[in-house]
Amino acid sequence: MISAHLERRVGEWLEAGGLLLELADASRLTAELQLSETEIEPVVAGATVELRLAAYPEHVFFGEVLDIAPVAAADPLGRGVFAVRASVHDPAAVLRPGLTGHGSIVCGQRRLGQIARRRLLRMIDPALL
Repeated sequence: MISAHLERRVGEWLEAGGLLLELADASRLTAELQLSETEIEPVVAGATVELRLAAYPEHVFFGEVLDIAPVAAADPLGRGVFAVRASVHDPAAVLRPGLTGHGSIVCGQRRLGQIARRRLLRMIDPALL
């Protein structure tokens, strides 16, 4: 159950069709990652995802890319970002809906020089990639 303070609603009348509480299936956790359009090309369904969450900074959670949004959305600066949905493995059952953090998607190997070049070009002008 993800509804907070349900005890405060005791005795409350509900409108027809009104929301009493919300449930979440903790056995099927997913994460949504926002990925720049300059980084989307090598990402495929099934790729390994590594998540580091603010609530558990010393732990890495793993999962797999489930799907990638077919169309980019604009971030607050007007840049294109794709929503990437990934499964999350949580064998200890410690995760809760709404946690935030950072993720990485494993897309194969690159030479260190290629990585440095991409990062430098991204800082200068993402259009150069």
